[in-house]
Amino acid sequence: MFWTSCSKISKNGEWKYHKNWYEVDVKWVDGNELKYNLDAHTAELKAEYKNGVPIGMWIYENAFTPQEGEKVIVEQIQINFLDGIANGPFKYVLNDGNNQVAANGEISAGFFDGTWIFEHKNETEIRNYQDGILLELTTIEAGDSTHHFIFPHS
Repeated sequence: MFWTSCSKISKNGEWKYHKNWYEVDVKWVDGNELKYNLDAHTAELKAEYKNGVPIGMWIYENAFTPQEGEKVIVEQIQINFLDGIANGPFKYVLNDGNNQVAANGEISAGFFDGTWIFEHKNETEIRNYQDGILLELTTIEAGDSTHHFIFPHS
């Protein structure tokens, strides 16, 4: 197991990882005067370890702050770990102005399990999984068009 080999790292407790980067848009230069916009991006991960192994709820956020504006969370991921294996609630949200995507569901022993809901701009998918195997898929498109698929067990 990968995490067993990492246990020598000995990370314990809550860890926070943080990264900032900036975009500069130069509007014009006139002599000694520079007109520009400075936008900030921030990525942050809150994680927890026990003897180097991921545990608990991990939360990742990617945010954008325009020069003249409020901070907007563009992307967020929440995933729970039990002894280094994804287990429990999972949530993904992307809203970058062009794309809007969301996914919610449960992970059991590292596999998708139960009902998952995927929301795209003009479509919603409801998926039913058992131990990582897709059993049913229902798509609901804008305009109320619905498709339902059942996948037989092999």
